Amino acid sequence: MKVEEKKEGFKAFEVHRSRKNILKFLLTILKSLNPDSYPKLIKRSTKEAYSYLIMLVLTCLIISSLTLTPKLIGLPKELENSFSKVELLRLNPEIKTRESVNFGLGIVLNTNAKNISEENLLITSNRVFKKPLICMLSRELCAFSKNNVKEFSYEEFFNLKERSSELIRVITLLAWLVVPVILILLFIFYTLKYILITAIVALIAYLITKWIKKEYEFKKLLKLSIYSSTIMVLIDVLGKQYYPAISFITIIPFLIYIAFFTIGIIIISGEYNS
Repeated sequence: MKVEEKKEGFKAFEVHRSRKNILKFLLTILKSLNPDSYPKLIKRSTKEAYSYLIMLVLTCLIISSLTLTPKLIGLPKELENSFSKVELLRLNPEIKTRESVNFGLGIVLNTNAKNISEENLLITSNRVFKKPLICMLSRELCAFSKNNVKEFSYEEFFNLKERSSELIRVITLLAWLVVPVILILLFIFYTLKYILITAIVALIAYLITKWIKKEYEFKKLLKLSIYSSTIMVLIDVLGKQYYPAISFITIIPFLIYIAFFTIGIIIISGEYNS
């Protein structure tokens, strides 16, 4: 009984701590948009500052991805409307291979083959063998569909107009699969981008202030650079889809960030001089 009580207590503690961390993160965003809060924020550790930046990028990307959901849900209908405007869409390929070519996911091109075995999609010299789409995702689930192999002639398989409903399902599935991969790549790109920008800006500021005989700790300038970059991250990641990709417009978030960073230096300079 005591063990169960301890487990319940630990779970309650973890939930409480998670809520507290989320609240602290949200409050940090608000504080980072107010330069008057910078003197207190830069007293936090450098690790905490970088953790905040990474969490900010991740949160912005998640929010951005939510705007894609309605588009992905409406994609089948949109594709269906597009195909309805097409009267004929038929390919007439001529294929010849010296040996088997594997494109991954079990998609194989082999004009010397006569029948399908381990492949999910096999294109031979005059026939196409196809297993259910689920086979490309999971062998285990495919085991339930082993006898569900379809055979097509070239004319049947490459008549895309007649097979538009199946093509729409494939395109929709690929879109849902590609989005998480794109988000991961964007997360890596934006994280490295902002880490590099904030570090370079902090270094330049450190060298300039040292040149004009103002002594600032580099770590504090780095933390100031990270927290003042909040406005840039919010506009850049969340708002990018709403403004045109013109060079003088895309640089505006960076200029606003520099303005916040400069104001932050002026504010913290009062502490150094006092």
